[in-house]
Amino acid sequence: MGTWSIKKTASDSAVTFTSLLGIDVLRATGVGLPPVTNITTKYGLADGAYFQRTVVNPRDFTLICGIPAESRLSLHTIRKALIAYTNPHRTPTSQGQPCIVQYTENGVTLEIEARYDDGLEFGEVTGHVERVPLRFICVNPFWRKSTQTTTALNFGTSIPAAANTTVTNNGDANAYPQIIVTGPGQILQIKNSTINKTLSLSATLVAGEVVTFDLRPGYKTVTSNINGDMQAYLPIPGDRGVWRLAPGANTISTAIPLAVEAKILHYDTYWSIDGVVSS
Repeated sequence: MGTWSIKKTASDSAVTFTSLLGIDVLRATGVGLPPVTNITTKYGLADGAYFQRTVVNPRDFTLICGIPAESRLSLHTIRKALIAYTNPHRTPTSQGQPCIVQYTENGVTLEIEARYDDGLEFGEVTGHVERVPLRFICVNPFWRKSTQTTTALNFGTSIPAAANTTVTNNGDANAYPQIIVTGPGQILQIKNSTINKTLSLSATLVAGEVVTFDLRPGYKTVTSNINGDMQAYLPIPGDRGVWRLAPGANTISTAIPLAVEAKILHYDTYWSIDGVVSS
């Protein structure tokens, strides 16, 4: 097995479970393919059903940890250190926010946004050694590379004159990025021509206004640094919920007249920790 690490927040440094007072991760379950639901509709007058799509569900996974201690007080000290990294109030800004669990093998580090769910209630203790089934739940069920890629988007002044940029997701699963646009201007089109999905806003951005499309599972927001929530300016129906980067090269066709900057931030995304064998 590779090395397991944890971060309090995405901006913090990671610590390995071993360096966190010698906690041993003995095995892991639920870290492969996430659960899915196949959506079908039964025919009224015929056998079988119509297949609509496959929905990827939130995942939970469990790290079976051994906490060795030389005394009861030592056990409390190790548990307290682990709780400091997993409890929902671990930092002033972390309430409701996930921690980051990382797995490193073959020189590759993958990570996942995770929230503590179960396991630290004080369970199976033999002497001063506790066996902890540390369970996390992940509303975003995908693993990702630990480094984020930023790509500047070319943009035209009108939809017919939209400019193209190639953005590559080197993973094997859909990547849901963040897109950041700095005004002035109007976001006429940010289209992933590879999957035929489009984002736009009916509002006109003023100079210095920054709009962020956060398309990640568990977020799905559109916000302005000046005007706050911008969801009222989205087209109905729209593609905010399904706009993504497919595995491989994606052609992004963008039209934002007068804009100062537009960029897309994404992680190469994987179905499971088996992504550590990727190049």
